[in-house]
Amino acid sequence: MKKGFLAFSACILVTFCMVAPVSGTSVGAAQSRLGTWLYVGGSGPGNYTTIQDALNASVDGDTVYVYDDSSPYRESITITHTISLIGEDMQTTVINGSGLSGPYVWPNDLVTIRADNVVMHDFTLIDSELTGLVIRSNNNTISQLVIENSGTHGIFMSSGSDSIVLQGNIIKGCTFSNNNNGIYAFIAIGTTIKGNIVQGNYNGLLLFDVFQSNISSNTISANTNGISTFYCCNNLFSKNTITGNTIGMNIQFSKDSVRQNNFLSNGQHVSFLTAPVFEIIAKISVLRNQSWAYFFHDFQALGNTRWLGNYWDKPRLLPYPIVGVQGILYLGLVDAGEFIPNRVTFDWLPALHPY
Repeated sequence: MKKGFLAFSACILVTFCMVAPVSGTSVGAAQSRLGTWLYVGGSGPGNYTTIQDALNASVDGDTVYVYDDSSPYRESITITHTISLIGEDMQTTVINGSGLSGPYVWPNDLVTIRADNVVMHDFTLIDSELTGLVIRSNNNTISQLVIENSGTHGIFMSSGSDSIVLQGNIIKGCTFSNNNNGIYAFIAIGTTIKGNIVQGNYNGLLLFDVFQSNISSNTISANTNGISTFYCCNNLFSKNTITGNTIGMNIQFSKDSVRQNNFLSNGQHVSFLTAPVFEIIAKISVLRNQSWAYFFHDFQALGNTRWLGNYWDKPRLLPYPIVGVQGILYLGLVDAGEFIPNRVTFDWLPALHPY
């Protein structure tokens, strides 16, 4: 009997420690077995008034919980510890970047993550003069964010160095609208971009030197370029709905797999550009510069993007032709649409029904 009572008491204690706050009256810092919970906003004694103050007080393993009743938070924040940053509600817990800069203040990104293994969810990031969220680290999980009206990128993922590859970041369940680029990933491997809504940007997704990543189940609509890829290899694009963009996918020097996506009502479903001689020269040139070793190891100089089982506006019984440009040498990054199409590849088994 005692053993059963003790086990039941232990379960109750663990459950109590792990329950997230449900009101704005929590004490500023509460200890749990998984680290300390620090609270921002609300009316609890000792709660922090700014998110950055709570982040400065945190250590690895802590959770910073932000109430929405003090929104909008007008601040630029940086995360330097392995923590969880949680908003009360993704629609109403707002970090607003308008008015943060001035004549003597340089514009800042709204949120910067510099620590590995950070979890962030349930915020709206709006009106950043630069980027809504910058990721400079590995194995972070970003979800349930709304990012709008950023001057440059909704999310920018890059180590900041040509020689360091970011790994294992996850972006899921977010909404990006009216940014220059919804998501811009530069030199990354093993990235997951899943279940997002990306609409009304110049580039919905801009991927540059991204390898072995999974881009799936996103709705990418009403962008100038739905997805743009440069020097990308061995990524899987699947179950995305790419609709109403000027160009659905703009592919330059990339060798990926595009399977079981819906291409609907785009001005041009696909634009691609290859230049085998240029790509081989670029591949060989990295032997002279070991700081670009990632490029040498992961980029494939030969080959093309592979297409299979996509739905192209309507049921197709015959292979669907995808028209692009193949040149010998190529200088500069321009739209493939400026060249006369001279190469055709195929989706050999197009889908009869949308996914």
